[in-house]
Amino acid sequence: MIPRATGVLGKYLAAAVAAALIFGSLSCGDGSTEPDPHVGPGAPFLSFTVDDSTLIGFSGPGAWPPSGTGVIARMDTAGSILQIAGYRQTAGKPAGPAGPEPRFNFLYLEISDTGLISTRTYLPGEAMLGRDIPLSDLDSLGYAGVTGSVTLTSVTMERIAGTFFGSGMRQSDSAMISIAGGSFDVPYGRGLFSFEDTGSSGGDIRISVGTGVVPAYEWEGGPVYAVGVTRVGAPTTLVWGIVTAGGDSIPSGLAHGQVPAGAVRVANSEPVLTPGVAYRVTVSRVAGSYGYREFIP
Repeated sequence: MIPRATGVLGKYLAAAVAAALIFGSLSCGDGSTEPDPHVGPGAPFLSFTVDDSTLIGFSGPGAWPPSGTGVIARMDTAGSILQIAGYRQTAGKPAGPAGPEPRFNFLYLEISDTGLISTRTYLPGEAMLGRDIPLSDLDSLGYAGVTGSVTLTSVTMERIAGTFFGSGMRQSDSAMISIAGGSFDVPYGRGLFSFEDTGSSGGDIRISVGTGVVPAYEWEGGPVYAVGVTRVGAPTTLVWGIVTAGGDSIPSGLAHGQVPAGAVRVANSEPVLTPGVAYRVTVSRVAGSYGYREFIP
């Protein structure tokens, strides 16, 4: 069963800002030739060994929908569901909204608690491993968890760390795979992400983008608390963004570069966008709903 598609990536931009400011642009890799997936002090990482022979490692701040490489973790606002994903894009859709569906090496873990997520051992509610496949094919071409466990060794207000192991089976041919020596250490944000969000637009808030290198961004449903723009090829690095310290107060119809009353600019490396480059604008509300759209000025 593919992970739930009804969750939302709450406070995405706050996490993206933190990742951009704290971690910068980090790389990650996978394969038996990479003995240590850690990149720099405090870098998010997730690693494991497949069938006792191949070490796979992902590192660096992740974004959703996924693009490039990274590790991302999200917890629901109640603190009872935790999602962790590590990914590396292997092919497809390298630079814009058009093109083939991207393929990934990918590991996804989800655990839940009747109370609050804490430092103990869990049986994962969802566990999926994909190797060079589109996320939409996880049900048939990915390996779903059959047995295993996730042990959280550290849970703070900002980061999650732990270990995991298990086995999985591929539905298409019943092939089995084993995972051992899994470990992760990653900051997390609030609000769950959706596996339906792998296209050029998605989320709960519908967005439209105007023309030109200083476009206007419009969205449905009222004000938001954060607006951010990244390049599609570098989804964790904001080129322009604003947030509010309190509730949703940024109105629709915002022009790129505009900072309305009550908002603070958190990134401004591209106050004017570059023609022909693919960008992604994301808006978020305090309650956790969000929306994004990719565009080329």
